Amino acid sequence: MTSFLPILVCCFAAQSGPLDDPRLAAPVTLVAPAETVEKVLAAVGRQCGVTLEASGAIEEDLVIVAVKDVSAAQFLSRLASHFGWQWTKAGSTLHLERSAEAAKNEDRLADEARLRPFVEIQRRLRETPVELSPEERARIEAELEAVRKKMTKLAEAEDDESWREYDRLSTLHSLLFRKLDPGLKLVEQVVRDLSAEQLRGLVTRGRLVVSTKPTSAQFRMSAKAARFAAEHVKQAAQDGVDQLKAFEAEGALKAQDRENFFTSPQFATAVRVTLQAVERTGPAFAEQTENFSGISVDVAILGDPGEVLTSHGNWVDRSSASFSPADAPPTGLETPAPFAAFEDARFQVSIDGNAGLKAQLIPFAFPDDDFTAVVGILGYIAGLVRDARDPLYPIAQILTESAAASGSNLIADGYDSNIIGCVSRPLSGRLRDVKSVLTAVCRAAGWSPSLKENWLMLRTRDWALARRSTVPRGSLRELADLHQRQSGFSMDQVAGLVARMTDEQATSPLLELTLIESWPITTENVCLVRAYAGLGIVQKELLGRGDPISFATIAPGPRTLLGEHLFRTGTMQPPEAALSSDKARLQQYQLEVESLGGRHRDWEVTQILPGGPTAATILRLGVKSEPGIAFKVSIGGNTLQAGLTMQEFAEVSMSMAEESELPFEFRIEAVRAGTTDSWDFAIVHPDLFSSPTSFRQIYCSPLAAFGPTDALPEGHRARLAAAVQKIKERRGGGGGTAASARTFAEAHVLFGVATP
Repeated sequence: MTSFLPILVCCFAAQSGPLDDPRLAAPVTLVAPAETVEKVLAAVGRQCGVTLEASGAIEEDLVIVAVKDVSAAQFLSRLASHFGWQWTKAGSTLHLERSAEAAKNEDRLADEARLRPFVEIQRRLRETPVELSPEERARIEAELEAVRKKMTKLAEAEDDESWREYDRLSTLHSLLFRKLDPGLKLVEQVVRDLSAEQLRGLVTRGRLVVSTKPTSAQFRMSAKAARFAAEHVKQAAQDGVDQLKAFEAEGALKAQDRENFFTSPQFATAVRVTLQAVERTGPAFAEQTENFSGISVDVAILGDPGEVLTSHGNWVDRSSASFSPADAPPTGLETPAPFAAFEDARFQVSIDGNAGLKAQLIPFAFPDDDFTAVVGILGYIAGLVRDARDPLYPIAQILTESAAASGSNLIADGYDSNIIGCVSRPLSGRLRDVKSVLTAVCRAAGWSPSLKENWLMLRTRDWALARRSTVPRGSLRELADLHQRQSGFSMDQVAGLVARMTDEQATSPLLELTLIESWPITTENVCLVRAYAGLGIVQKELLGRGDPISFATIAPGPRTLLGEHLFRTGTMQPPEAALSSDKARLQQYQLEVESLGGRHRDWEVTQILPGGPTAATILRLGVKSEPGIAFKVSIGGNTLQAGLTMQEFAEVSMSMAEESELPFEFRIEAVRAGTTDSWDFAIVHPDLFSSPTSFRQIYCSPLAAFGPTDALPEGHRARLAAAVQKIKERRGGGGGTAASARTFAEAHVLFGVATP
C-alpha cells in the first residue's frame, strides 16, 4: 500500500488548482475603472489575505472591473479566462501569467488583424474582372457620359438633396472611371499580383516598389501589369500631345519649352509603381481594421537614367474594389445591428435618476458636427494624462456605473484604441437607459460584449492589435510627469522613451493628442529617433555642433535604423528642394519642376541606393535654440500646459482676443519662460538629401514658476513685445477697424506688457 501513496498524493495535487485556497472563498467587492492588472490583484489580495502577483508581461495591462460580493476565486478565474491567462502557484503566492502559447497566438492574431484590410483589398480586386470586352467598355463609357450630364445639371442646384445626389454620382463617376483608366488598371493589377510575403512586407515596412526594370531593392512587374504599363505610357503620351495643342492654341507656350512636354512613348524606358501602406492614425486608429486602411500609390514613367518623365498618385482601398460599374455606391452608413447581450431585461433600467452616470456621459455625448465638444474632450483627455490620471478612466467609469445600475458584475479590457474611438466618434442616439448607454459606448470604443450569467464581459475587437498599439502605462506616466514638471520634453528624454517602445506603441495617436504635439509621429521618424538614441555620446556631441558623421562610423544597430528610416521616407532630393531653411529656393525649384511638365530628377531611394546607405552617406543635424513660452491654458474648462515660440504665442493670444473666431472657451491663465529647440535631421549622399525631418520641443526648467507675463525674464518680455508689434504692423498698424483696435487692446491686457 505504501508504494501507492506518492501516486495518490500526486493525483490529489493535480486536482487541486491554484485557486482552491480556502481563503479565496471570501467575498470581494471592487470597482476599478482603468486600473493595471497589478493594482487590481493587489486590491483583491488585501481583501482575501492572499498574495496575488502578475507577470511582467501583463502587469501593466489595463482592466475595467466592477464586482460586488463575489468570491475571490470566482472573480480571479473569470479574469484569467477572459484574457486567456493562467494561474500558477509558487509557495504561498499566486501568479497570473500569459503562457508562451498564448503569447504566440496573440502575435498571430495581431498580425492577422493588421494585414486583414490589405488582404481584403487584394481579395476584392482579384474578384473584379481585369479585361473588359468591347461591349463592356462601350457600356461603361455610355454610363460615364450619362453620369457626367446628370452631375452638370445638379452642379447648379443649391438644395441639400441635390448636393447629396451630386456626391453620390461623383463617387459613382470615380468608380466607373477606374475601370477605363490604364494607369488605375495598372495600379490595381500590381496590387492583385502581390504575393503573401510581399503584402506582408508592404504592411510591416510601409513601402514596396515594383518596376518593369527593377533594381535589387525593387520587385519585377508581372507580364499582365507590364501590358497595362505600356497602355499607361501610351495614354500619357497622348495626354502630352493634347496638352501641347491646348497650350499652343492659347499662345501660352514658348518655343524653347516645347521639348519639355512628354509627347512620345519612345522617351519611356521603364514604369515604376511605388506602394505605401497608410498608417493608422486618428479615427483610422480607432477603427483598427475598418475602411480607413488603404494603399497610397505613385506611378512614375522613367526616361533617361535618373529622370522621371511624369508621375501621378492614386489611392486604393476597399471601396475602390467593392462595386461593379453598374452598382451605385451606398449613400450612407448602415445602421449597425444591436448587441444581443444588452437585450437582457437588467439593461432596460432607466438612467433618469442616475446622476452619477449622467455626469460621466456629458463629455462624450455630442453631435457629430459639434467642434466645440470635440475640442473640449481632447482637452479633457490631455488634461487627464498630464495630471497623471489614465485617459481611459472617464470612459471606464461609464461602464462601471452602468454595471452597478444593472446589477451586473463587469470585466473589460482597456486599450488606447478605446479612448481614441470615444474621442473621434460621439456617443450618438438617445441615451435613456443602461442598454442605450452601453450600446453607444461599446460601438464607439470597439468593445464586443457578452453576458455570462451575471457577468458582463467586454473584449475589444481585434484586441491583440489594440494591445500591441497601447502605450505602456509606465512610459505614459513617465512622460506625464516630465510634462508636468517641464511643460515639455528634451530630445534626449523622448528618444530614450521611444527607444523602449514598439513601432505601434510609439505611433499611438494618444501620444500625439496628449503629449508630443509638435512631433511628426510616424514609423519612419520612430526609426530615426531610435537611431539617435543608439548613437554614442561623442557622436551626439558632433551632431549637436553641426558636424556630420559618416555612416561608416555608426554602429550596426543605429545604422540599420537610419537605413530603414531612409527606405520608409522614400525619396532623396537635391539641395534646392531639400534645404527647408530656404523656403524661397524650395518654392522656386518646385515651380521649375512644374514648368517642365512634371519632368524631374529621380529621387526614389530604391533607385538611387538599392543597396542602402554606403560609407559615402552621412548624417547631418541642425539644432536651433531660442526662447519660448510655456503656458497654462483653459480649453472648455480643462486646464492644460502647452508651449509655443514667441511669435506663435503672440498670434494665438491675439486670435483669442477675437472671440468670434473661437467657438469654445480658450483662456491663458499663466506663463513661464521656456526654451524652444528645433532639430532638423537629414541623411546626405554626395549631392542628395533626404527630406529633412524636423522635431521641435519647448520645455522649461522645473524651477521656472508660472505667473503673469510681466514676471517673465526681460529678454522674453522684449521678444514678446516685438512679436506683438510685428503682428500689429501686419494687420494694419493702429489705423485698422474698431474690431482690430479691440484686438490689440485686449492682447495688451492679456500680455501684461506695454503696447509698443
